[in-house]
Amino acid sequence: MSLPCVVGAAQQEIDPATAQQLLQKLEAMEKRISQLETEVSDLREENQRLQTTADTAAPPALAEASKAAPAKAAQTEAAPAVVQKSATDASVAASKGTPAAVQVQAPPAAQLSIEKLPSNVPQGFIPVWGTDAYVKFSLTMQADVIGDTNNANSPGEFITSALPVFGQNDYGGGPNATISFRQSTLAFQGILETGHGPLNVQYANNFFANASTSQYGYYLLRFYGEWEGLRIGYGYSAMTDENAIPATLDYEGPNSLIITYNAQIRYTRALLDLGDAELVGLASLEAASPSVTNANSTDQRAPDIIAGAALRGDNWHVQATGVLSSFSSQTAVGTSDALGWGLSLSGAWNFTEDDELMAWASGGSGYANYLQDVSGLGLDAYVDASGQLQTIGAWGFGVGYEHSWTDAVSSTFTIGYINIDDENTGGVINPFVMHETYYASGNVVWQIFPELTVGAELMYGRKRAINGSDGDDFRLQITTRYSFNP
Repeated sequence: MSLPCVVGAAQQEIDPATAQQLLQKLEAMEKRISQLETEVSDLREENQRLQTTADTAAPPALAEASKAAPAKAAQTEAAPAVVQKSATDASVAASKGTPAAVQVQAPPAAQLSIEKLPSNVPQGFIPVWGTDAYVKFSLTMQADVIGDTNNANSPGEFITSALPVFGQNDYGGGPNATISFRQSTLAFQGILETGHGPLNVQYANNFFANASTSQYGYYLLRFYGEWEGLRIGYGYSAMTDENAIPATLDYEGPNSLIITYNAQIRYTRALLDLGDAELVGLASLEAASPSVTNANSTDQRAPDIIAGAALRGDNWHVQATGVLSSFSSQTAVGTSDALGWGLSLSGAWNFTEDDELMAWASGGSGYANYLQDVSGLGLDAYVDASGQLQTIGAWGFGVGYEHSWTDAVSSTFTIGYINIDDENTGGVINPFVMHETYYASGNVVWQIFPELTVGAELMYGRKRAINGSDGDDFRLQITTRYSFNP
């Protein structure tokens, strides 16, 4: 209802003096609403300016947490609705001839301030009352329908080193299928403004109990705190290049990736600004899990020492890392020591807006526990006939390619290869253990909306054992995923 109509209705029931007072109040209210709208517009512009500044100077712990709009912008969007509602209520009250109820209920300008939330806090975070902390809870509910042409010995994830080969009792077996919910995750992120830079806290787990069974259990993925590049806790090893992991639907991914989770103390620091690129260095002490064949027990003599550097441009990066490990085993004749080492080179390149190419390669001796499909197989080292610990050589490589067909549909294609130098170990290692494995995959993924994703992935794996026997499998995985606060 327009302002003259409201006044006209009111004049039929009240005297002219009261109507004049009502008109003045309504005019003042209309002026105040206009002022509030101007203030909100100014706040939006200021927020945009701060966000632009934050994108170039945001602390890594916040800037990398999300590329979405900051939470403070969402608060600004909500403010006009409060003002509009109050103005509507005032008009209704006036039309009913109740001047006492004609009040603008918009919050004062101080309550509209968005300065409490830093401009680089990602979307989805909420403030913790009375503190400078912000938290985000995320849930992923994922169902995987999995079908194999042969027995794979890994029902929830595709592990090429677990494939049975000719001569084993579980070789072949024919087609089989299952449904897995174990890739679902619970995640938490926290950001605390310390006054000396943000403290970033990360936590996540899924429900993989054991890769060789369909049982469910608790599996910790990460739980660490990071401040000014100093990370303390549990998560991806510093040997893992987190920016060169292809987006496969299968949880395991390519066989040759360096992916392992360790307790660690890691420090990352920018070393040199080269204009178009930045040189970043890292160093880490980690509690690894070397796996030895024919040993009574195995322990680390000292934490693994990892050092590396990455060169990062706007749409590309290259990373090189190395690890030195010292471990000992109890054997039939006493204690034997060994040194292991490994080198890794990886990188990624977004050569168009819709295309990204990733590649990785690694090699060494006594470092197999860092390789995705080899960890835990006793292939870091073995105890020979004389009771001495001998490390085992290994190397591998892989390539991944991701393409976006549309804003909602994408595909990822990968290949991988691993070779273990375990053919001349004096018969200590089981002859059906892998000597080399091959991996390939391709998928199509449709993100219907941010909270719902569906996709299908076809995988192929082949294993050759120490004794020369082969085994392979095709797997089809169809995935449906709900994401809460992704």
